Amino acid sequence: MAAEKLTITLQGSAAKMLRALCEASGHPPEVYLEVMLKDHFDAEMAEIRELQERLQNAEAGNVIPHEEAREQLRRTIARASRDAAE
Repeated sequence: MAAEKLTITLQGSAAKMLRALCEASGHPPEVYLEVMLKDHFDAEMAEIRELQERLQNAEAGNVIPHEEAREQLRRTIARASRDAAE
């Protein structure tokens, strides 16, 4: 696979944490950034797909009516309150 060069700018705490990590380990930032991106890529893509699916469902009208959702929430809160009291 061909490498692709990217340039990023980190500010504030992200830059400070990466700099400390690199200084402590002796590894360059590229090592950590590649690992971090790989570790989180699948989770981010899954979240994006789920959000897109939810949006498609909402646009298609596949939603719970407001009053029904409120009633479900009331029941859930009441059940949690009873469970916490026991």
